[in-house]
Amino acid sequence: MEILVFQHHPLEGLGTIQHWLDNHQASITYHKFFEDHSIPNIDDYDGLIIMGGPMSVNDEDEHPWITDAVKTIKRAIDGNKKVLGICLGAQLIAKSLGAIVKPNQHREIGLHPISPVKTSNTDVFNFPNPLNVIHWHSQTFDIPINANHIAQSKACSNQGFQIGKNVIGLQFHLELDKDSLKSLVKEFKDQLIQDQYVHNEGRINSITDEEFEIMQKNLVNLLNYLFNK
Repeated sequence: MEILVFQHHPLEGLGTIQHWLDNHQASITYHKFFEDHSIPNIDDYDGLIIMGGPMSVNDEDEHPWITDAVKTIKRAIDGNKKVLGICLGAQLIAKSLGAIVKPNQHREIGLHPISPVKTSNTDVFNFPNPLNVIHWHSQTFDIPINANHIAQSKACSNQGFQIGKNVIGLQFHLELDKDSLKSLVKEFKDQLIQDQYVHNEGRINSITDEEFEIMQKNLVNLLNYLFNK
C-alpha cells in the first residue's frame, strides 16, 4: 500500500497513524508543503492522508500551494483513492468538493466530546456516543454534497463527514499522543485564551493515558474501516 501524506506544519505529522501504517507494511511518502510545493503525482499512490495546520484553506494568496493541493485531493477522490483528512485536511477535502470553509462560532481547543450523527446509511463509520477527542480549530466546513454527516459536537456541528467508502474528513484529532500534544501546546500557547470551549494549558496537559488509549483504539478502528475495505 503506497500512501502519500500532505504535511503542512513541522509539528503536525502522522502521529499515531504512523504505527498503524507501519504495522500494515505501508510505504509512506511525506510531502511537506513548508519545504516543497511540487506535489507528487497522486496516480502513483493508493491513498492520501492530509494532516492539519495553522493556516486557513482560504489563504491562497499567502499560501499559493493550497490551489494545487485542492486539485490533487479532488483528483484522488475522483480516482477512488483512499482519502483521510484531519482538521485542516478535512477542510481541504471539503473545499475540493465545493463546500464552504468558514470561521466557526466558537474556537474549540482541548478535550471535548463528539457524538455520531444519526443516518439511514448503514455503511458509514460509527463513533461511540460520546467520545472524548482532542480539538484545535477555529474554522469549520459545510458538509459536502453527497457526503454523510458522521460526527458533531456542542461547539461545532460539523465534525466529520464520509463520502462513499473511500473518503473521511474529521475536524478533530485522534492521532495525537501526549508528547505531540505537548509540542503543539508549546508552539501555539498564545491561542490558549480560556473560553467556553478552550481549555488552558494545565487542563490539556492533564489528559490521561486512558483517554489517549481510547482515542487510539478508535483511530485504529477507523483506519481498519477505511483502508482495509
